[in-house]
Amino acid sequence: MILVSIFGAIYWQPETTGGVMLELGGARPVGLDAGSPENTISRVLDHVGPTVVLLMVPSTRRSGSGVVVHEAGYILTNAHVVEDAQTVLVSFTDGSEFDAEVHGVDVATDLAVIKVKAGRLKAAALGDSDQMRVGEFVVAVGAPFGLVATATSGIVSGLHRSGLGIARYEDFIVTDAPINQGNSGGPLVSLRGEVIGINTAIIAGKNGQRGHGSFSGVGFAIPINVARAVAQRLIGDVGLMPRVEASDAASSVSTNVLPSCTDGKHVTGVHQLEALLFAEAVSNGKLRSLTP
Repeated sequence: MILVSIFGAIYWQPETTGGVMLELGGARPVGLDAGSPENTISRVLDHVGPTVVLLMVPSTRRSGSGVVVHEAGYILTNAHVVEDAQTVLVSFTDGSEFDAEVHGVDVATDLAVIKVKAGRLKAAALGDSDQMRVGEFVVAVGAPFGLVATATSGIVSGLHRSGLGIARYEDFIVTDAPINQGNSGGPLVSLRGEVIGINTAIIAGKNGQRGHGSFSGVGFAIPINVARAVAQRLIGDVGLMPRVEASDAASSVSTNVLPSCTDGKHVTGVHQLEALLFAEAVSNGKLRSLTP
């Protein structure tokens, strides 16, 4: 894994949706008891497993994980897995493989959406990360070392963690569920069978270094409430804002709105949502740390 989360370039390939945001996520699973992990994890995997995929990028030799968030073939993953990819090979749990295209990349939040033409797919149910509590059981599902739909379990170790030097805006979910190389972009799932985060980084190696190495019991996931909003805007036909610095993002959000980008070109700037999230975090007192 690598840690990439700075205000930077956006690779945009918009798809017109008639001004309507797609509703992401699949049907809520029924009959799951979040209080009984021994009886629940296998049923969680029955529900979520088919929505988790292995991603391989031949041009960069990167691999990672992803999760289907819409039946039309939209898959959410980390930007550092698919950034600069020409094509992405997607492998499902049933052994089927399809080529996918990178639909949108937001480097600032380390999130990306790819799209595969594979008919109607099952999408994972997306939960509400704001409702998670420290101590709740969670399951990390992904494709570590190329092993698709591999699951590990643990608890939510912390919420709203910041000051880590990972990103300018830090509000991570922390988990002790074992996460290894190749888990990047895979879902962190509650025992209700709902995705509550996207696994992104670990603390590993000597002296608690972040990035490569074996898992040491501390992993970080982007809250799904943030990831859902980013994905909707990467999928939808929305405008872009010019580059802004963290110090003036809050004021820029209300004044600098440009027409939508419709030609599929490489655009350098800050996605509108980044400034919106930043401004909201400042106003709500949720912004914990800004790194230079």
